Amino acid sequence: MTGPRYELFSMLAQAAMHDMGIALIPPFLIQRELQEKRLVIANTRSLPGSKAYHLMIPERKVESASLTAFRDWLIEQARTYQLPQEKSDQYLR
Repeated sequence: MTGPRYELFSMLAQAAMHDMGIALIPPFLIQRELQEKRLVIANTRSLPGSKAYHLMIPERKVESASLTAFRDWLIEQARTYQLPQEKSDQYLR
């Protein structure tokens, strides 16, 4: 994976505010930024389930090479920390 990597949520928030991409940050850590409209929630739709991440891509961008690379990287990272094999395949499709 190329590009910058950040270890602190505050650094992720700053990067997102400077149009460097999206950030996965718990909303309670960026309340001020949300109230001041310096950051927005990319997707307000909530999906059921706990301990899960969902990657949602607009249909018009499904063929995007950069989003495909990100999706593949995300799946590989999830596999690194996967559940026992018999359970993991249902989550990593």
